[in-house]
Amino acid sequence: MIYKSGVRVMALIATLSSLAQPVVAAPVAGEGTLNFGGRLVAQTCTIAVNNSTSVAPLVQLPRVSRKGMSVEGETKGGTRFTFKFSGCSSSLVTKARVYFQGGSNVSENGTLENKLTSHAATGVALQLYDASMNPIRVGDPSQLNQTAMPLAGLMEYFVRYIADSDAIGSGPFQTSVTYSISYE
Repeated sequence: MIYKSGVRVMALIATLSSLAQPVVAAPVAGEGTLNFGGRLVAQTCTIAVNNSTSVAPLVQLPRVSRKGMSVEGETKGGTRFTFKFSGCSSSLVTKARVYFQGGSNVSENGTLENKLTSHAATGVALQLYDASMNPIRVGDPSQLNQTAMPLAGLMEYFVRYIADSDAIGSGPFQTSVTYSISYE
């Protein structure tokens, strides 16, 4: 009897094991092919921001009163900054676009938050704008859809303080943004 019940248990285990085997899906026919291409060049261009070729140039905003910034979304202190390209290999690249990348100091709505914490300005961020004063959402892939500009001229941008709270506190403001250049 013990032997028979042991056989039954073994048969049950074998049956359950066969049911637990992974199901392998049959390969699906492809819908299409993606081809990739690009070009690496020895040097693209020298980039100057506000005529500075520093790796981390400073765009200085003016001191502004917090009065008139009592409602979220109000802006003050517009400052222009430019990108200028020189020394480009003209046969390889003729246009470019700037992409402002996301980071730890970029808010959900694409503004730049204050990196300072001690005695710093609060309730305010920085909003970037293109040359037509359209807001730029930092880190948003939609920036890649902008038209590439000829390298011969200046690429113009603006930055303004923007209230991101109804309670603005006085103090210094410091932040940064990483940018990358896409050439055509």
